[in-house]
Amino acid sequence: MSLLTQQHKMQTSAPQRGPRTSNVPAKPQPTQARRFADTLALAKQQGTAPVPQAPVRQPEAPKSPLARFFKPAAPTGFEQIMSKNPQTVWSKELTPFTKAALNAYQKGQVGNSVRGLDLRGMTAGAIRTTLLRRGFKMEKSNLRDFKTGQPLVDPITGEPIPMEVWCHEDGGMVRLKPQGDPTNKHRPQPHASVSVKYPPDASGHDFNHEAFKLDYAGNPLPKWAKDANNPYGDTAAGKQFLDDLADRTHSNLA
Repeated sequence: MSLLTQQHKMQTSAPQRGPRTSNVPAKPQPTQARRFADTLALAKQQGTAPVPQAPVRQPEAPKSPLARFFKPAAPTGFEQIMSKNPQTVWSKELTPFTKAALNAYQKGQVGNSVRGLDLRGMTAGAIRTTLLRRGFKMEKSNLRDFKTGQPLVDPITGEPIPMEVWCHEDGGMVRLKPQGDPTNKHRPQPHASVSVKYPPDASGHDFNHEAFKLDYAGNPLPKWAKDANNPYGDTAAGKQFLDDLADRTHSNLA
C-alpha cells in the first residue's frame, strides 16, 4: 500500500467533528436602561454627573393695595330679571292697545319679520341690505319730539335730524338713525332700534303707533318707562334699570 493510499484511508475513516459548542449559558446583554444607569454611576464617581437643579419658583406679581376694594361687576337688577323671567319687566297697568299688540305678537300674528333681528355691531349699510332682503320698505323721516311731534333740530347745524323708518307689512319696524341724536345726552351716537307697530298697516312716523320694542333675542320690551315695572323706583338703582332697558332695545352702529 502506498503512502498516499494510507493517508487517504486515515482521513476518510476519522470521525467528522462539528463546531465546538459550550454548555455555559450566554451572558445576557445589558438593557438600555441598565447601560444608562451604569454610565450615570461612573459619571458620579468621576464627578462629571450633572447636578439636578431645584425648580425656581417665580415670584408672584405684587397685588395692589386697592385690589380688595374691587370685586367683579355683579349683574344689574334688570339683567337678573331678564335672565329669570322677562315678562316681569312689564307693568301690570298696560293700555288695551299695548296688550292687544303683545297678544298678537305672542301668537305670531305680527312682527315675525323682526323676531330675533340682531343689529348689534352692524353698519348702517349692512342694516339696509338686511332689511331689503327681508322685504322692508324705507321712508325718510326726521327725529321728532314724542310729546309735541315737532322735528328735532341739530344744535350745531340747525338742520332737522334725519332718520330712516323701515317698515314691513307684518308690522315689523326698524328706526335707523345714521347720524344719531345730538339732542339726546344718553345716546347721541348713531344707532338703530327694532320695534313692532300696531296695527301692522299703521304709519311708522307716529311714535304712538309703536307698540313695543324688541331686543336682539326677540323679547318684547317696553318702549318707554311708563310701561315698565321698575322695582327700584326713583333711586339710583331705578335709573340704572331704565338705562339698561334702553341699552337692551337700541343697537349702536359700527
